[in-house]
Amino acid sequence: MAPRRKDGVLQAYWSSKADGENFGVRGDIVYDWGEGCRRVDGHLLHNVLSTPRLRSLPSDPQPLSFLEDLQARGYDLTTLRFSIALKPDTREAERLKREQYEREEAARREAYERAQYERLKAKYDRDDPKDDLGFTPPRDGR
Repeated sequence: MAPRRKDGVLQAYWSSKADGENFGVRGDIVYDWGEGCRRVDGHLLHNVLSTPRLRSLPSDPQPLSFLEDLQARGYDLTTLRFSIALKPDTREAERLKREQYEREEAARREAYERAQYERLKAKYDRDDPKDDLGFTPPRDGR
């Protein structure tokens, strides 16, 4: 059973429901993060676990990723579970940052709508009834 997504928790686990055939078993590693964690942190975890390490010398054998190395040492990857939580102060800082962004976005949206309204109002309040294309609309509503 897959772990539940929790706010502020970055996790990796094996899921037999994932598409694909990996490491000789149906399923795959799933990387998951709850609200407060960033997508880039999920990518970092994937990179650490799944990317082959660098070679020290060109003559060294092809290196394995951490997961491949674990499998080569006899570990069962279908039992893999990893999770790490953000510190509470980090979570609070991310929440405040997100709230600040949402407030700024709402203010930008409101300013844009106000400017649109003023532009349209000015267009219809002009002495010259012609619009920007030179078309004069009928005054009786037709």
